[in-house]
Amino acid sequence: MTSLEIFDVNSNQLEGELPNPISQLKNLQHFQVYTNKFSGSIPNDFGQDTFLAYVSFSNNSFSGKLPPEICSGLSILQFTVNGNNLTGPLPACFRNCLKLVRVRLDGNRFRGDISQAFGVHPDLVCIDLSRNQFSGEISPQWGNCTKLTKLNMAENRISGKIPLRNREAGPVGRSKIIFQQFDRNHSTRIGGFGDAVQAQFEQQPVI
Repeated sequence: MTSLEIFDVNSNQLEGELPNPISQLKNLQHFQVYTNKFSGSIPNDFGQDTFLAYVSFSNNSFSGKLPPEICSGLSILQFTVNGNNLTGPLPACFRNCLKLVRVRLDGNRFRGDISQAFGVHPDLVCIDLSRNQFSGEISPQWGNCTKLTKLNMAENRISGKIPLRNREAGPVGRSKIIFQQFDRNHSTRIGGFGDAVQAQFEQQPVI
């Protein structure tokens, strides 16, 4: 199985912990185990020396931190771990994953300064960070995510100003923004809406 490129066991009744040898599958590009009954931590060396493009651990009972090199190949397009019990700050390698298109981290216990978690992701379309413990201010670099259409940051401790329009890149098109339920001690300013078609401030999931 060392040549395996696709591992997809989604939507079953599989349970227990992921076996550590799964990290030895260095040719993996697609890894999908969402909607099962897996538990325990993700192997600490998962993603090391691989070029993963599609990764989903969603809707299980994984706990602990994300492996530090889970995105070290910088080739990830879609990364979803929503609906688990994961915690800790995000791996530093996310800042350099320029190919990201879709990210779902919602429904965990992630924490840390959101301004340090991401960089500029020109192809990012959808990101859901809701129902975590993120803090800090939104980086102005988010204004360079010109393809972004869905952004959900509800139920965190995030503050600052969202730059929905970058002067050089032009307007962000057809956007749905969900940005609410912050701690009352953290002020929030929403500015630069420009030509965004749809902006909603209500509690609803982004799917």
